[in-house]
Amino acid sequence: YRNTLLLGYILASGLVFLTILFAAFPTESSYAAVYAVRVVDFVTPIVLLAIVGFRNRLMNKEFDEIKTANILMNARLEYERKLVKERQVLFDMLTHELKNPLASIALAIGSLKRHFSDDHPQEQRRIHNVDQSIRNMDLIIERCSLMNQVDQNEITPSLREIDVGGIIESILQERADRHRINLDVDKCLTVQGDEYFVRIIISNLLENAIKYSPPESTVEVLISSVESLSGSLLRISIFNEIGGHGIPDADLVFTRFYRNPLAQKITGSGLGLHLVSELCRILHYSVECHVSN
Repeated sequence: YRNTLLLGYILASGLVFLTILFAAFPTESSYAAVYAVRVVDFVTPIVLLAIVGFRNRLMNKEFDEIKTANILMNARLEYERKLVKERQVLFDMLTHELKNPLASIALAIGSLKRHFSDDHPQEQRRIHNVDQSIRNMDLIIERCSLMNQVDQNEITPSLREIDVGGIIESILQERADRHRINLDVDKCLTVQGDEYFVRIIISNLLENAIKYSPPESTVEVLISSVESLSGSLLRISIFNEIGGHGIPDADLVFTRFYRNPLAQKITGSGLGLHLVSELCRILHYSVECHVSN
């Protein structure tokens, strides 16, 4: 298109220049300048029509290419949506099929615990390890299932006023390592949120703090009210020491599947903190990680 336009401009300019020459320097034929003007008047529309036609041809070609690319893109998107849907159904089915045998094994472990007395410490330790492994597997399955629902936008919060301190205390009552957690609450503080979401957020944060801190170290949980320009805010701060698994990257801890290279031997999916970040996004909360030596 650019070359055609340039050629037409050069041709028209050349004809105009010839007309000026014929008018400035008359030849034997007194009609030479008139003929040149008529040629210019005749050639210029033809050149313009050629340019318009060529441009129209290019536009039609580009339109056909865009239309073809759009059809291919839509087909690809539809195929990917179908794959995602099939994976979701498959994942839900696998989650259901895995949770049932795990529940049966957990019941059997509970029976074995009652069967062996304290006179069999080795058997008790083995049963405890099996029970802990089952709990870890069940936790990973639940996190993956919830993450799948978040990715598919199939989960919506039910907002109401909730007592955060009460939720944390109930979580601590369910933990065998609650002696390692020191809870400090200024007063009875409430927040607008979904109790199920908030419970998952706090549970995952506590689980991460306990798991990656030195054994028998204390995890501090502080709940306080903070004044800001937008009003009174609720802040939950969880402090833990850095264990032997290395210092985490504060910019990556909420990234999906992120795990410190030194922490690969610890059971985990890399979804816990990412799930915390996603649930906070849904609830319009904010979550941050700060590392200090």
